[in-house]
Amino acid sequence: MDTNSHKIMVRFYNASGTAWQFPDGAIIHNAYEAQRKADKLGMILEKRNLRRFSNSH
Repeated sequence: MDTNSHKIMVRFYNASGTAWQFPDGAIIHNAYEAQRKADKLGMILEKRNLRRFSNSH
C-alpha cells in the first residue's frame, strides 16, 4: 500500500515549479524548507513532471 495515498499534496505556486503554496497561505521557494514544512504538516510536495511525453505515450 502506498503510504502517500492518504496525504494531502502541496501544489506548486508558480508555473515554473519553483515554489509551493501551503494551506496557511505561506509560499516557500526553497525546496528543502518546503519539504520540512510538508513533513511537519503530514503533507507531500507536488513534483515536477520530468517526462517528455504524457503518460499515454
